[in-house]
Amino acid sequence: MLLMTSPTVTDRLRAARSGDAPISPEQSQQIRELVQALPGPCRTIYPRDIDGVEGPSGPSLAMLRGALITQLVRLRSVGLHSTHAVRDAIDALESYDGEGDLVEFLRHLSADERARLHADLSSHSHVLAERLGHIPDGWRPRAAVRSAARVGYLTLRDVNDLVVGTITSGLALVDVTTAELDERLERRMRYHALVETLRSGVAPTCVAGLSTATGDSAIYPVTVESLHIAVSELPGVSPS
Repeated sequence: MLLMTSPTVTDRLRAARSGDAPISPEQSQQIRELVQALPGPCRTIYPRDIDGVEGPSGPSLAMLRGALITQLVRLRSVGLHSTHAVRDAIDALESYDGEGDLVEFLRHLSADERARLHADLSSHSHVLAERLGHIPDGWRPRAAVRSAARVGYLTLRDVNDLVVGTITSGLALVDVTTAELDERLERRMRYHALVETLRSGVAPTCVAGLSTATGDSAIYPVTVESLHIAVSELPGVSPS
């Protein structure tokens, strides 16, 4: 893992994607066969299962903040750099299909909770703007990208906050978190790379993480070793 200092996430992605792809199609197929051989029963795995931490049973301010930051990433991915981040994030969330529970939670916040959310989101959105950097249109950025891979007894589901590039030009995945960068994020980075490798048959070049809480960011080159670790970290897989 390479910790970033002054360069933005986009700067580091530019450097990482210019390198040669470290994983061959044959190695990607070997990873698929490894997952194919895992024993049953049939089960579906989500990113939250990789964290190994029980989340809240219902919407929370932290979940709402994360969802609003996701909306800002979506806006930036299409070239909209908002000058009214809080308002635009809320408007985008309210119009985004699939977030009904959070929208309802937002509408019933108390005045104090709403003020705290606005202050918190303003800080996180500023960090996002400063540390993500400008994403070139030629990178074909896509935000909130859902994906799934069905292999053997497993169905692996995932959501990538930001995807840039293509399979042929070099794919990079970005996870934007409102928490700090930690070991849980590293596991999630490996999971993102594994799902994409299984889904498309081609491993991404790298996965990046950005914390809007601290401004810290990191880039994780995708290697055969990291994919093997990701397989071993799947819930229900016995350590070798």
